[in-house]
Amino acid sequence: MIGCSALGKENVGGVPRTARIGSAPDIAGFEKSHTKVATNTLVFISFKKGAGPAGSSAAFEVVSNYLTQAGYAVCQAADEEVPRSTQGLHRQLARCQMAVVIISPSYLESAGCRAEAQAVLHAFIPYLPVHDARYVSGKQALDLIPTASTHDLDNLFNRSLIAIHSGDPGLCQNLFLAAVRKHNPAATDDPSGGVLPTMVKQPQAFVSFREGPGPTGSSEGALAATELLKRAGYRVITSRDPQGKALSPPNLAAVLQHCQLAVIVISEAYFESAECQQEAAAVLRALIPYFPVHDAKYVSGKEALDLISVAMKYDVEEVFDRQIRVLHSKFPDQFAQSFQTAITQAQQER
Repeated sequence: MIGCSALGKENVGGVPRTARIGSAPDIAGFEKSHTKVATNTLVFISFKKGAGPAGSSAAFEVVSNYLTQAGYAVCQAADEEVPRSTQGLHRQLARCQMAVVIISPSYLESAGCRAEAQAVLHAFIPYLPVHDARYVSGKQALDLIPTASTHDLDNLFNRSLIAIHSGDPGLCQNLFLAAVRKHNPAATDDPSGGVLPTMVKQPQAFVSFREGPGPTGSSEGALAATELLKRAGYRVITSRDPQGKALSPPNLAAVLQHCQLAVIVISEAYFESAECQQEAAAVLRALIPYFPVHDAKYVSGKEALDLISVAMKYDVEEVFDRQIRVLHSKFPDQFAQSFQTAITQAQQER
């Protein structure tokens, strides 16, 4: 008998903790008749096409049937083996209110599927990771976290992992739909009675920097800032899409609306870059907590302050309205405590 348990990493205070496998919540009173929602609620389903266990087409059919019977509309990407433009995926996801990602070893091995997963994570819509217990056990699903991490997809597991069974579709239907209802913005109630684990969205921080090695670029400083932010429980976002292309100004503005913090790694080369100027201006317009930092490996405190006159030429001198913090890309732990203090103070601005 397959246990329809909620699996995955739960966030506590924004920090993921170890995943666990538990028994299914008691939702016997949850009836299908209570799951009807507006038919304009569109759910994107990402999966690896093909027969199991190499593919998840059977699981897709099960999930699709669950959702359509509950009144949802569903969509999927084109053949994942054909490279799809990131812009096309973002356009498709912009029309969706939710996403379901059917995870398997072959899913993470597919470049097309990984691109879809990255697009889902960048879409800022509720999503649920699912595994087909017919082919992938709960333990096997959790064992995929290191593989996902190598592709920067470990955030997929920041939601409780839900089991379905393509060989016995009715087995986990109620649990799946309860999870969908709980996290679908169109739902007005919680049919699970609050027994499903709360999925706390990981706070997100935007890091703006000039690409390239120091001293002309700030990539090293950005990596140090990213590591310190991750230690503080943040998911880090930059102005690049999953394919490495710069986000358009409207998309950048949309991304910043979903961030709780911004860090700007300043240097003279940063302010001389038109792209970085746009990022700094976008951060200022977003009205979110932020602070500037300089990488002491390449830019001294005095040199950082001298950049105010450079920033004024491009109308972004407001970047210096916050205290400039210091980090060191070669010795990131040296200023870790002061960086954490800066994060805490920025959080208090909210």
